[in-house]
Amino acid sequence: MKASRFAYGLAAVLATALLASCGGSPTPSFRPPGVSGNLHTQSVLPLRGGAFKGGYSGTYTYTQCVVTKTNGLFQFGGTGSASFLHKSSEMGTMFAFSTGRHPCLWVGSAVLTSARHADDTIKVSLMPIVAKNTPPCSVYSCPFSIKSGTGRFAHATGSGNFSIKIRGSNSYRDAWSGMLQF
Repeated sequence: MKASRFAYGLAAVLATALLASCGGSPTPSFRPPGVSGNLHTQSVLPLRGGAFKGGYSGTYTYTQCVVTKTNGLFQFGGTGSASFLHKSSEMGTMFAFSTGRHPCLWVGSAVLTSARHADDTIKVSLMPIVAKNTPPCSVYSCPFSIKSGTGRFAHATGSGNFSIKIRGSNSYRDAWSGMLQF
C-alpha cells in the first residue's frame, strides 16, 4: 500500500514537471470554445466609427459682434439626426471677442445628444473663426474637433466641418460632416 501511494505521488510530480516543461498547466483550463490564451489579460476593443454626417434644425439667439465695440453671442438648439446617434438633439454656444488684434473671433462648443439614449453624447469644440456682421458659421463653414463624449461615445475623437443656414426669424438648419472614432 505504501508503494502505491508513493507511485501515485511520483506520477503526479512527473506529470506536473512534464506539463511545466512544455508550457502547460497542471490546473485544468475551463475556457469557452474558441477562446485561447491567458484569461486574465484585458483585451482592447477596436475603435468603431467612420464618416460622420448630421443635420439639425431649430432656433437661435444672436448678438452681433461689432469690431472693438461689442462682443458677440450665438446660441442654438434643435433636433435632427446624425451618424451613430440617429435621432438626436444639439445645443451649442459660440462667443466672439472683439479686440483690435482679432476682430470678431468666434469660438464655442456644442453637445449632440441621442434621443433614444440620453447618456450617449458627443462633445464638440467649434474652432476659432472670424465672422463680422453675420452669425458664425453661416457664411463659411467652421472646423470642429471631437475630444470626448459620454456613454458609448466616452472616448470619442474626430474632426470635420460645421455650417449653419439662417432661415428667417431666429430659425436655422445646419450640417455636420467629418470623421468620428469611438
